[in-house]
Amino acid sequence: GGYTRTRLNAGVAVKVGQATLDGEYIRTGWDYEERQVEKTIEDAFRATVRFLVGEANVNVNYLAASRDYEGAYTVGLETSGVRAYDVWTRDRDQIGFDVDLPLSDDGVLAFGGNRAKDDYPGAVEGFAYGYGLQDSTSEALHAGVTWTRNAWSLGAWAGFDSYEWNS
Repeated sequence: GGYTRTRLNAGVAVKVGQATLDGEYIRTGWDYEERQVEKTIEDAFRATVRFLVGEANVNVNYLAASRDYEGAYTVGLETSGVRAYDVWTRDRDQIGFDVDLPLSDDGVLAFGGNRAKDDYPGAVEGFAYGYGLQDSTSEALHAGVTWTRNAWSLGAWAGFDSYEWNS
């Protein structure tokens, strides 16, 4: 079945000395048609600190999110016996950073990365633990260079992602 997704973001930023502190609340809801559950709600909070180190712009962020479903969980809809990703209870912690370093008036070197940890609490009644998604981690690193002059912009990027994911 299909779904309708709604999202609310509300945030605030405060400058403290040379740093900017950002806080954001994010609430995402999915209303389902003919799925295992009636609705899934995820509440998340993201905090970011932005500051300068020499000429470099540095952003460090942390995200904590918790997702759960509402209503009864109907096991019979999953013919495979595995719970669907978007209706599973999940707790997520993620930390990341980004750095933009000017190389010249026209060039910028950028790099960053993040690490996320997803915890999927035990199964609902009718499932034996071990079915569906299990706790997982992911890491990502990226780097790039951008050259801009007048109306022209040229960039090159590379990245590496690593996932430890079980189902």
